[in-house]
Amino acid sequence: LAELSAGWSPLSQAVLERPQHHLHESTPRALASLAWAVATAAVRDAADGVSLASSHPLVFEIAAQARGGAASCSTAHLARISWAFSVLSTSCVPLYNTLAFQAARRIRQFDPAGLAAVAWSLATLGPQEGSAGEFLAEALQLVQQSHRQFTAAHLAAVSWSFGQFVWPGSEPLLAILSEHGGSFCGLLILEPEGC
Repeated sequence: LAELSAGWSPLSQAVLERPQHHLHESTPRALASLAWAVATAAVRDAADGVSLASSHPLVFEIAAQARGGAASCSTAHLARISWAFSVLSTSCVPLYNTLAFQAARRIRQFDPAGLAAVAWSLATLGPQEGSAGEFLAEALQLVQQSHRQFTAAHLAAVSWSFGQFVWPGSEPLLAILSEHGGSFCGLLILEPEGC
């Protein structure tokens, strides 16, 4: 996986060309790691001008297996799979709905990094309705209650996620962001009247 995540290589090509008949035997951890490696390779390949298609059959097979095994995934694996598919920009509505449902069901089990990753992924991938909307609304409440446990990077990710759509009652979040200095990892948070 390390070589696969390093960008285009003979190993990444071999993995993509390999038959996927053994994927159904993968553990949630292995599936999450494979999704992460493919997404990381795709980002690096895109930077190098090489196109690792997000529509490759392996990506869709990973999506199908992840969807089928989402209920048995840990929150860390859900976060990793969500992140990978949002980076790949792979439009897989059944997987998106399944990940959103599982994340909403177990939202209080996520650590700040996982919560931020899933919030960012759901806001990146699709409409904020149904389970995704439930997750994001609950995530907003969790951030308001426990924001001191979040790093600046986590707050930046969830702030961007919440900023993708209008949330009634977002004033407490703006207060939290102001308390943290209003700047996170190069992301400047403006007050609504300052925009």
